[in-house]
Order: sequence, then C-alpha cells, then structure tokens
Amino acid sequence: MQEERRHSAEQAARLNTAYAILKTPLSRARYLVRACAVGESHVMSHISPIGCLHQLYLHGASSTPQAEEDTSIDDPELLSDMLEAREEVAAAVGRPGTLRTIGTRVAGQLSACETDLRLAFAHNDIAQASKLTARLSYLTRLSEDISQNLHTAASTSQT
Repeated sequence: MQEERRHSAEQAARLNTAYAILKTPLSRARYLVRACAVGESHVMSHISPIGCLHQLYLHGASSTPQAEEDTSIDDPELLSDMLEAREEVAAAVGRPGTLRTIGTRVAGQLSACETDLRLAFAHNDIAQASKLTARLSYLTRLSEDISQNLHTAASTSQT
C-alpha cells in the first residue's frame, strides 16, 4: 500500500511537471527548442501538446531539457521592435484606452507568432523556431506589462 502511494505520488508529480511545461505556448516552445537542441528525437516526433505531455510523462521532465528563459536577444530587428514598443507603452501609462489599443495589437502579434512557431516546428526549422521563441517571449512580457498597467490604472481610478 505504501509503495502504491509513493508510485501514485511520483506519477502525479511527473504529470504536473509536464502540464506546467505545456501550459503556455511560451514554455512549450522553450521546451521544444531545447529538446531539439540536445537531440531529443522522441520529442520532435510528438509536436502536439498531447504528444509532448505523453512523452514528458513517459520519460520524466527531469530527464528532459528545462524550459528556461533565454534572456539574450541577438536579433537587432527584434531588439529595435522591443525598445519601440516599450517606449509606446511607457508613453501610454495612465491612458487605459491607448493601452487597450496597444494590447489588442500585441495580442494579434502573439497569435501570429504562435502560428509561425507551429509552422517552424512542423517544418523542423529549429533555427527559425528559436528566433520565434525569443519573439514570443518578448511579446508575452509586453502583453503582461500592458495588463499590469491596465490593472494599476483600474485600481487607481477606483480609489
């Protein structure tokens, strides 16, 4: 009975870890790019989230590449876009309508980036997937910052 509980707890932990990695497009993309970089062929044969979840469950997330954040940006165009968008958001702080407009545009960019990322993985273009993952990371953080600014603006207007 004790062994059964231990085994069940281990399986639940593996499943929770796999789910956490696959929960968002960004962590999923990071995982897949890292897995491809170290030659985890069993991962690329199961690109779908369900396939990845199954592989993570079978092989254990501890033996797979971590879905860590790469903080370096070596794409000058992405860096320029990031700086410009940050300036635009900073200038819009305190103007919820403008922030919502920017947020809508960023949401569209996120969606397009996720689509491009799926295509890159489908074509096994890991170099492009890696670049798109960096872009997705930037767009995700930008979207989170916009949401935070909108939340702050809403909280301030209620007081």
